[in-house]
Amino acid sequence: WVTSMLNFKSKTHEEYVEKRLRELSIPEEKWPKNFMDVIDINGNQIIPEEKYSAFRKLDRRYINNMLKLNETGIPQEILAAYAKENNAGEVYASLRMSAYYSGSGQGSFFNGTIYQLHPEWVRGGGTELSYYYEGYREYIFDLLMEMANFKDITGITMDFGRYPMVFGTECPDVNERTRIMNEFIKRVRDNMPKGKILNVRIGHPTAAKADPWG
Repeated sequence: WVTSMLNFKSKTHEEYVEKRLRELSIPEEKWPKNFMDVIDINGNQIIPEEKYSAFRKLDRRYINNMLKLNETGIPQEILAAYAKENNAGEVYASLRMSAYYSGSGQGSFFNGTIYQLHPEWVRGGGTELSYYYEGYREYIFDLLMEMANFKDITGITMDFGRYPMVFGTECPDVNERTRIMNEFIKRVRDNMPKGKILNVRIGHPTAAKADPWG
């Protein structure tokens, strides 16, 4: 599950998108057709369905598979139930905490609707959304709590491994960055459902990457 293009029909995502669309006075006929449809801040589709054929084969397969899987329920719950029934180990719902892409067209499409509707959350000097902004932290917190309450999962993973850029020039002070992230992760931990486990995955940054990685 990534922060940008979600892979399941999230109630949290739907609520945040609807609230923002109403704030922007976007007519309902322009609202996303499904959880993988992406519109911009003016209510226009980033890439209409008839142009999906231009995507890479792997990306087309991903979109089609996710839409089909969600017809039968939440994929993570289905997998967790199977693992429980067949004694196949633990299942964690994982969220890539800052998975966003540069460029327009397909890259912009895979950033998802929340990204398009909140350009004020983009980090300075980059393309990712910034945890400096309280509204973005609230959105991610609500997503994580939704995940944590999936049936039969062992817990959740906050994955900062592949996409760890969580701040930009809007928050240059390392101490402030540390305070924000420590408080955010503590809040997630303190609100985990009883018996559920919280994992946090981080990379080991080199000196050259330490600043942009936060």
